[in-house]
Amino acid sequence: MVIQMKYHMIAFFLGFLLDLLFGDPYWLPHPIRFIGNLIAKVEKCFLGKNKDRNEKKELRQGISMDQRTNHNGNLKYKFKTQF
Repeated sequence: MVIQMKYHMIAFFLGFLLDLLFGDPYWLPHPIRFIGNLIAKVEKCFLGKNKDRNEKKELRQGISMDQRTNHNGNLKYKFKTQF
């Protein structure tokens, strides 16, 4: 048990040092920023550019988006029951 912990600590510190040396370059945008920008563009396409928002329309579009991205309608239910 102690030997396993020793190897885990060595791996942790080596990973930390490698991250300090090579980490994410500042010139390369993080993938999360790309995903956020993509979501913003898709949302604009669905909601339109008009400033007056209709809650019922947004709800319908949200349900439609959920059904299109969730290929199996019971996927959320399956995940909740499995874990």
